[in-house]
Amino acid sequence: MRMFNQLLSSLALGVMSALREIRSQPLRSGLSMAGVALAVGAVAALLSIVAGLKTMVRETVADMGGAGRVMVQQQSPTDPLEGRKFSRSAGLRPTDADTVAERLAGEVSVLRTGGQNMRVQFLGQSSRVYLMGCDREYLTKDVQALIPQGRMPDDAEYERGDAVALVGWTLAEKWGAQADGRGQEIIGSRLNIGGVSFEVVGTFKFKRNNWGRNGTTVAIPWEAWNRYFQGGSGKLGELQLRIEDPEKTESGIARLRTVFLGLHRGAEDFLFQQFDFLANMATMIGNISMLFGLVAALSLAVGALGIFNTMLAGLNDRIREIGVRKALGARPIQIAVQFLAESVVLCTFGGIGGVALGALPSVFGDVLQKAISVRPEFTLMPVLGAMGLAVGVGVAAGLWPAIRAAKLDAVDALRYE
Repeated sequence: MRMFNQLLSSLALGVMSALREIRSQPLRSGLSMAGVALAVGAVAALLSIVAGLKTMVRETVADMGGAGRVMVQQQSPTDPLEGRKFSRSAGLRPTDADTVAERLAGEVSVLRTGGQNMRVQFLGQSSRVYLMGCDREYLTKDVQALIPQGRMPDDAEYERGDAVALVGWTLAEKWGAQADGRGQEIIGSRLNIGGVSFEVVGTFKFKRNNWGRNGTTVAIPWEAWNRYFQGGSGKLGELQLRIEDPEKTESGIARLRTVFLGLHRGAEDFLFQQFDFLANMATMIGNISMLFGLVAALSLAVGALGIFNTMLAGLNDRIREIGVRKALGARPIQIAVQFLAESVVLCTFGGIGGVALGALPSVFGDVLQKAISVRPEFTLMPVLGAMGLAVGVGVAAGLWPAIRAAKLDAVDALRYE
């Protein structure tokens, strides 16, 4: 108990020594704390940017159908033997999607969507668009489409496969200007697609990310696509699915393979292609984090050198003081604790300043999001991590001066001039 009280006394003395050092040497102490503040601020800011990147990836994946996305593609035989095996199968068909939805309900969702590039006539002018057939759930849940103008076709129109269409945001601007020039509106106008007249009932855009060919897309009900352009019960080139629990993707694909082998009479004329965008982005973010970590480590090293220099200078200034304390009975561990406490206090003050600096990217989050499409997220973990680094730097920077102070001989220290 006595030893514990002595250590507490040394800690308190270290804190007071640090405050006295700051008052007596404000420039030297201030520069040392500024080095730590810049390093900790860089770490906190980088962590908040990485957190923002991860959020952006999750949102992008949600826009693209979500994690667990699997595409089933029709395969062609590569040799006569494989051709004989494949001949037993009717190939990939729309009815396969119905069977998967029935047998694996709750585990796998069928994304009824397909499309191709086509020429579309609007007000007598031809445009090349991507014609997409899809069900209502694909637009409302998977890509979270917003309807700026008009309306979303209702469930009955999707079930019947009515000749109604939604127009992507890029086409909506182009065709809207053409319609205005003729005193008309794009909503209610007609599109001629492959000889079939479709009524434009609304325009759409994605909730988060408006990019890619989707801006030049015309979306029609899946049943209409299947009836007019896919050939009814004809073969499909691909089928898109989503495994509801991304953590069970491998087992989900194994169950899907069993279902498809049964439907295709044992012929494996299909291939599963996983939606690996999330994994690729995670790898990219990991590489960016490593680069950021290297920069942060160099910054922390510079900050640690500043504290180290301050502590050595303080040691030289207080050698006689250390001799007096030892002569009065202070143990080496008490001297070491005093110097470590002083170093940690200096770094903690610097760390607090660094946390304030690290919060700046999140304060200007809206501006950064417009500039780099990433909104930094300053959460509790970066704060705790930054303060932990500050304390760690204080211990590392003060360790050697503390050991030197603890090893000083009391007689030599008292004779020091």
